[in-house]
Amino acid sequence: MALFVHDAAAGPGLHTRMAAGIAQALNVPDRRLTHIIAPVDPAIRFDLHARQHPTADGRLVENFVLWGERSGLTVETVEPWSTDLLGLPGTAVIAVDPTLFAVGAELRRPALAAGHTWVDVAPDGRLSADGHDASRFNAFARIDTDQYGRPRPDRDRVPKDRPEAGLTIGVAGEPEYLKAVYPAVLAALGDAADAQSTAVDVHFASAAEALQTPSECLAAADGLVLPGGADMAQVPAQIGLAAAALRLGLPTLGLCLGMQTMTVAVARSRAGLAEANLEEVEPDASARVFQRMTDAEGQPEHRLGDRVVAVDPASRLAEFLRCQGADRSRLFERTNHRYRLAPQFKSKLLEAGLLVCATDSAADVAYAVETRDGPLFLGFQGHPELRSAPAAPHPGFVALIEAARRAAASRYDTASNGAVATPSA
Repeated sequence: MALFVHDAAAGPGLHTRMAAGIAQALNVPDRRLTHIIAPVDPAIRFDLHARQHPTADGRLVENFVLWGERSGLTVETVEPWSTDLLGLPGTAVIAVDPTLFAVGAELRRPALAAGHTWVDVAPDGRLSADGHDASRFNAFARIDTDQYGRPRPDRDRVPKDRPEAGLTIGVAGEPEYLKAVYPAVLAALGDAADAQSTAVDVHFASAAEALQTPSECLAAADGLVLPGGADMAQVPAQIGLAAAALRLGLPTLGLCLGMQTMTVAVARSRAGLAEANLEEVEPDASARVFQRMTDAEGQPEHRLGDRVVAVDPASRLAEFLRCQGADRSRLFERTNHRYRLAPQFKSKLLEAGLLVCATDSAADVAYAVETRDGPLFLGFQGHPELRSAPAAPHPGFVALIEAARRAAASRYDTASNGAVATPSA
C-alpha cells in the first residue's frame, strides 16, 4: 500500500522533504518516492519549482529531488495527477505538491478508499494520519526541521552533545532562497557540522547588505560560503565578500558560481586585473576570467551530472582528502555549468597565489582552485552540496568547518592575550 504525504508548509525546493523524512524514519522497503506536481504553464515552471538540480546522470530537475537523493530514495515525478496514481505498482511514498490544496482534498478520498495511508503535515510539523497503517505514526507525532532545514522525526532525536557556543558561518545570498528554493547548501553545511560535532549558526549576507558593507557582514563570521546559482545579481556582492574574506583571512568555500566570484576577487585585488569579471555578467569586459565553454565543434557546451576530476597530488585539497580518509588523487563532483576559467589567466592567477588544484580528465577545465597558503580559500566548479549526505559530508564542507574552528580558536586566544590576531590556515 502507498503512503501519501501532503505537506502544507513546503516551498518549491522542499516539496519532498517531509515525505523523504517519513520514509527514512519508517525504513520503507521500497526505495522510491513519487511526487505529484501541479500542472502549470511551462513559462512559469522555473519560478514555481526551481528546476536547478542536476542529477547524477545529467538531467536538470526540480530542486526538491535533493531530499530523496539524501535519503537514498529514487525520486519520480508525475504531472499532472490522476486517480491512476492510486494503482502505481510498488510505490512506497507519494508526495503531494503543496500547491495542490484543492486537488489534495479530492485525491485524499479515493486514496483512503483504495486502502492507502494519508498523512497531512501541518506548518508546525505535526502529523495527522488516516487510513491503512495510520497507527504506525503513533511512534512520532511530528517531524520538525533542524537549523539547517533537514527533517528530524521526533523518535529519531537524541540529546545534542555539542557546546552551546559554536561557529558562525556566513552564507552569501537571500535567506528565503537558500531555505526554501535551493536548500542543499544549508543541508550540506549541517552534514559537515555534525561530522565535526560542532554547533554552527548561519548568518545570511544578502546582496544588498554585502554590496554596502562586505567587511561588516563578515565581522562576526568564522567562515564564509559563496553558493552557486543562476542569479547574476548576486555576483557583485559575492566578489565583494570574497575580497573582504581575503583581507580578513577568513576561511572561504566557493561553490560553482562561488568559485568564479572568488577567482575574480583574487584577479582584481592581487593579480592586477582591476577590470576582471565574468563573461556571463559583462560580455565586453577586458578581462573575462570565466568564459563560455564550447565543444569540439565550437558549439556552446553545458556540462551536467557526475564527473570524476583529477586532483593535484601536491595541493592542499589533496591533503584535505588524505586527512579525511578519501582518495587524494581524484574527486567525484556533481556539475551544472556552462562557463570555465579562461586558460590564459591561469599563470597570472598563479603568480597572485591562486592555483588550479583539480581539473577534468583532459586537464582542460578547472574544477577546483585554492590559495597556496594562508587560511582556507577553496572553490569548486561543481556542486559539492549535492554530493553530501547526513553520514557522508563532502570534504570541502568538512575542510571549511575545520578551518573555521582553527580561526575561531586563534581569535579567542588573541582576545584572551590581548595580542594582534594572525590569520590561521
